[in-house]
Amino acid sequence: MENMAKKGEETAALSSQYLEMKNFVIDLQLFQTKYKVTRVPIAEIVQSPNVRVAMSTPETVQRKKKANV
Repeated sequence: MENMAKKGEETAALSSQYLEMKNFVIDLQLFQTKYKVTRVPIAEIVQSPNVRVAMSTPETVQRKKKANV
């Protein structure tokens, strides 16, 4: 009888985890559809030239050094 009770508890836990995962996937799909989010490989993400210039200015470089100290 105890064994069946344990199996029932395990089944209930798995069922609730499955439901949470299912809701998460549905929310993710709705979010991607609403905000038109697309997945882009990290290799395709490139810094804009303006960001490169801003990051290479002496003022920015000094801020970086101060922030890390």
